[in-house]
Amino acid sequence: MKVAVYNDTSNYHKGCVEVMNVLYKDLYEMGVEMTENFGDADVIVINGEGSMHHSQGRCKTMIEVLERGVNQGKKVFLINTVFQENDFIQPKHVEAMKKAFISVREVKSQQELAKLGVDSVVNVDLSYWMKPHLAERTNKYPVLLGQFWHRNYRENEDLPRVNIFVQNWFDIIKEIRQAEWFITGRHHDMYAACIAETPFVVLRGNTWKNDGLLETAGVQIPTMPGDATDDEISRLWADCREAHRNGEYDKLWKFMRSQKQFSLKDYL
Repeated sequence: MKVAVYNDTSNYHKGCVEVMNVLYKDLYEMGVEMTENFGDADVIVINGEGSMHHSQGRCKTMIEVLERGVNQGKKVFLINTVFQENDFIQPKHVEAMKKAFISVREVKSQQELAKLGVDSVVNVDLSYWMKPHLAERTNKYPVLLGQFWHRNYRENEDLPRVNIFVQNWFDIIKEIRQAEWFITGRHHDMYAACIAETPFVVLRGNTWKNDGLLETAGVQIPTMPGDATDDEISRLWADCREAHRNGEYDKLWKFMRSQKQFSLKDYL
C-alpha cells in the first residue's frame, strides 16, 4: 500500500512538528510505503490541522486534493482538522467529502460539517500523544506566558514565557508543568497545558478550535477574543480561577485522559 501525505505543517512550530511525528510514526508502524507522487498513491492522507477555515488558499487546495483522490477511487482521509466557515464549498465538494473519512478535533467543526450532510468523527489533536515524563509540580512560576495570535499579554513586563516557535515540545510541557497558571493564545500551547495538567487562560485565535476543545470536553472554562486588552485578560483570569475552584479543569484533565489515540490502522 502506498500512501501520500498532504499539508505537512512541521515547518510552522513545535506543536505542528509533533503532529507530523505522530502521524508518520503511525504510518511507519503500519509498514506502508510512502510516496510523494499523487498518481502512485493508493491512500491520500490530508493533515487538515488549522488550515481548513474561512476559504483560505490552503483549504481550497486541500479540498481539491480530497476531491481528486475520491474521483480517482483512492482512499482519502482528512484528519486532525478544524473546519470552519468555508463558503467556497460546492455540491461536488460535499459529495467528495461524503466519500472520504474525516476526523475533526472538536465538536464545532463536526457540527459545521453536519450542516453539509458530511459525517465526521472527533479525535483530539495528535500532539496530545507526545508526552514527556512529568516531574512533581513545584509551582516555580506563579504565572507563565505562552504565545499569542493577536497581541502579547503584558508584553512590556519581564515575565517568564515559553515559545512554541523556538523551544522543544517536551521542554515547553515541562516548563508549563512547573507553573501555577499558564496564559496563552495558541492552540498547541493549550494542548501542552493539557498534557502538563496546568490550569490555563486561553484566548481565541483565528478559528473556534480553542473554544471547540473546551466544548467537546463539556467544561465551563471561559475564553475571550484574541485582541483582548490586558485588563480584560486579567478579568478573564479571575473567571478562570473561579472555574478552577469549581473543578472544571479537573473535568478537562479527566476527559483528556479518557481519549483514545487516533490511528489510521483502525481504518485501513
